[in-house]
Amino acid sequence: MSIPQHPGKILKEHVLKELNLSVTEASDQLGVSRVALSRILNGKAEITTAMAIRLEAWLEDITAEYWLHQQAEYNLWQKRKNITPDIKPVRDRLLTTKILHKLLDEGGRLKFGYPLYDRTENILVSEITKKIKEARVKMNGHTIDTASKLLKISSKELKYYEKSNFIKYLPLTLIKRAAEAYDVSMDWLFGIAGDEFEMEQEVRSNRKNLFVEEVLNIEYSKASEKHFTRIQNELLTIVKSVTSMIDAYKEIDEAFIRFQKTNE
Repeated sequence: MSIPQHPGKILKEHVLKELNLSVTEASDQLGVSRVALSRILNGKAEITTAMAIRLEAWLEDITAEYWLHQQAEYNLWQKRKNITPDIKPVRDRLLTTKILHKLLDEGGRLKFGYPLYDRTENILVSEITKKIKEARVKMNGHTIDTASKLLKISSKELKYYEKSNFIKYLPLTLIKRAAEAYDVSMDWLFGIAGDEFEMEQEVRSNRKNLFVEEVLNIEYSKASEKHFTRIQNELLTIVKSVTSMIDAYKEIDEAFIRFQKTNE
């Protein structure tokens, strides 16, 4: 993640420079003191709500929300560098997702106006959940309980995703697991491939063969690794035995030399 810039720097580098204005000229046009504007441009002061409204009136196409968002992002980054709250997160993902949905309007925006979701993406997500249900019921005949185990989520979560008409959030991991568990393509889940293409026996057989081949390759790699480890351990054992024998021969040789010296 890139480090966010102070909005004053953006104002200085990309606005005043383009307009070829000095700090004094810009402050006169904005109706603020030169000192106040200079502190913002040098990152010593924040862009307040009042200043953001002035900038919006001055530049027109660049809204007050833009400047306030840039300032909030910069402030948040600064605080996160120094603050790590000792707080346990809520572990019920389904519950927190429902809370998030209550904070959104039908356009996928937080009710206080900050854009978070695009409605087009929301519609796509809803279509994907319909496909996931279709794959479970029509193509595989899995029950909710069986499918939830395959998808590694609770039955309650799966029912929620399948029954909701307008889902605003769907984990990417769930889409991937659904493609693997139900033996369907990602293209079909995303509506890129049609039903006729997806149901062709040759297409499904090829995908199954690729899956089996991948599994076999993984198993072969694991087996090869185990075999190599076993051989390596055996060689180490042999090396240790040979080393012990050499040490023993040295001791016998030294003892024989001492015996000769004693009997001279």
